[in-house]
Amino acid sequence: MRPSLPALAALLSTLALPAAAAPSKDCFDVEDIRNTRVIDARTLEIRVGAAERYRLQLARPQANLGPLDTIGFAPRGGGPICSARDIELIGSAGTAIPVRVPVAAITRVEEPPKP
Repeated sequence: MRPSLPALAALLSTLALPAAAAPSKDCFDVEDIRNTRVIDARTLEIRVGAAERYRLQLARPQANLGPLDTIGFAPRGGGPICSARDIELIGSAGTAIPVRVPVAAITRVEEPPKP
């Protein structure tokens, strides 16, 4: 028995749908950021949870990033942080007005293999 043309078309359209994207294991919540280390005026490294580390490249350099500055992060869009567009830096160098800086790139820092 041959399938009807509408049934075949419905099957083909179902198979052509993209699979739902699985959540990336590289996603995290802002609340999970435990530590921030300034590398240079444009680069920060954050520790997330117990052991994960990410390097954030800011969209523009910030000359006042230093140990006395207040550095925080805000999610953009309200969800988990899965890419640079999902997070921005909020910093203060003792001024009343915080500076908001978009993140241009975020990469996971891989640990070297242990012997």
